[in-house]
Amino acid sequence: MSNEIKRMWINQPSTLQPFHALHGTNVLATREYGDTWRIYFLSGSVISQQISALALSEGWRNA
Repeated sequence: MSNEIKRMWINQPSTLQPFHALHGTNVLATREYGDTWRIYFLSGSVISQQISALALSEGWRNA
């Protein structure tokens, strides 16, 4: 398990993708295991959740 935290954004533009509702959201992310990452939201009532690496893109998306 890596302790490195990266700036990432959720890249799920298709309505058929599982994390589409979060598309475009900037997050802080760290790898938990395999292709599973723990993401931390910058605002809102949800603090964190697990997500597949396939749903993430590096960097932050401009507003």
